[in-house]
Amino acid sequence: MERKRGFEIAKGFENCNINLPIRKTARSAAYDLEAAEDGDTIQLAAETYTLPTTIAKSLTIKGVEGTVLMANEVTVTDLAIEDCKILFKNGTYSSGNMFYAAAALKSFTLKNCVVGDADHKFQNVLRNGGFAEGATLSFEGCKFSHFGQFFVMIANAANIARI
Repeated sequence: MERKRGFEIAKGFENCNINLPIRKTARSAAYDLEAAEDGDTIQLAAETYTLPTTIAKSLTIKGVEGTVLMANEVTVTDLAIEDCKILFKNGTYSSGNMFYAAAALKSFTLKNCVVGDADHKFQNVLRNGGFAEGATLSFEGCKFSHFGQFFVMIANAANIARI
């Protein structure tokens, strides 16, 4: 059995589709997100974190002053982020998307966040992949800057909202 960063699957649970947390870099949020359970709130310290390519759980990520999240086409289904600075991971690539709505997005919330800066331009905060019936999008108390032509794609190319 391979050990990963001190974690291992307990005997008898080898075939239960358990994912062990993997810290790819010292500041990778994937480790904390994988260890979290559906519905958890994750409190991050004042550091810069790179989000994984998929967040397949219902989670709330809370930061403090100085918490920075780097995002590049992160697939989400139910995510809330509070009190963080969110930047597009690929620097000045101005046609990229920070987040991607999975086929059945339930909820996407940004609260008291600063999104974008001059060195991290982006095209969309949330690119559409599909919304569940009754899906909610909420941007409360946020400051947005340095984004491209469109801000949020709501349903499809014919229905684009700039907030």
